[in-house]
Formats: sequence, C-alpha cells, structure tokens
Amino acid sequence: AIAEVTTAVANGDLSKKVTLNVKGETLELKNTINTMVDQLNSFGSEVNRVTHEMGTEGKLGGQVNVKGVEGTWKDVTDNVNTISVNLTGQLRAVAEVVAGVIKGDFTRSIVGEASSEVGTLESNINQMITNLKDSTQSMTVAKEAERSASRIKSQFLANMSHEIRTPMHGIIGFTELTLDTELR
Repeated sequence: AIAEVTTAVANGDLSKKVTLNVKGETLELKNTINTMVDQLNSFGSEVNRVTHEMGTEGKLGGQVNVKGVEGTWKDVTDNVNTISVNLTGQLRAVAEVVAGVIKGDFTRSIVGEASSEVGTLESNINQMITNLKDSTQSMTVAKEAERSASRIKSQFLANMSHEIRTPMHGIIGFTELTLDTELR
C-alpha cells in the first residue's frame, strides 16, 4: 500500500493515502507520506486556484496560502506569490496609465523594472502615449491655424463686400439720375 501511494504521488495522483494499520517506524512513515500527500494536494489546489484566477478570470493579486509548508515547498510558494505580486503591480501600472490616456492625460508614463515581454509592452505604451501627445498637440496647432485662416477669410470677404457695394451704390444712383434726366 505504501508503494502504491508513493507511485500515485509520483504520477501526480494525490487522491490516495496509506491506510495500513501499522506501528512504530512504519506508522511514522505512513503519517509522513499522508501528510506529504495532504500538503501537496493543498499546494496544488492553491497554485491552481491562483493561476486560474489570474490566467483565466483576470483577477489580479491572488496569493497561494498553504499552511505548514517548509523548505523547497515554502520557496516555491513564496516564488509563486512573488510572481503574482510583480505581475499584478505591472498590469495595474499599465491599466492606470492607459485609463489616464483615455481621459486625455498624456503626462504620465509607466515606470517599471520589467524586462522581456512586459518591459516591451510598457515601452510600447509609453511610446504610444508620446506619439498621441505629439499628434494631439499638432492637431491643436493645426486646428487653431484653421480657425485663424477662417477668421481672416471672413474678414476679407466682409471688407471686399463692403468695398464693392459702396461704389456700386454710387454707380446705381448715378445711373438712376442719368435715366431720369432728359438728354439734350
């Protein structure tokens, strides 16, 4: 039964436990194996929960919580929790800056120490913000230039209309006088 349980654990099956009625050193071995199965089961469930929350549900900040782990299992638990904290911090920083950009705030950028894919994402978003800021400023300048040109055009047309109408009134008046006068 002990070999059956340890073989099952080695194959990833944590559903079996040693159920022999034993005494002495064999009882101690039975209890150690059963405790190991319980801890591995708890550890596996917690890691699966956190990775499912983060990877599938998109919930950030999950932490693996396994009681009584020590040594390598504690190190693995701490490392998974560190990954969760770091990834959560990086993604929240990205989300915060992107939310600002959506509201038109181009003054912020992502400050992070990430490398590889996350670092590239941060760098690309920061470059996108710079490009959007530059484009927005250029469009604002162009829009103001268009408004100014439209104002100048309107003023020009108003002046030209006045300059053409005033002499035309004189010509029309003179023509009417001429038509009303007999020629000799």
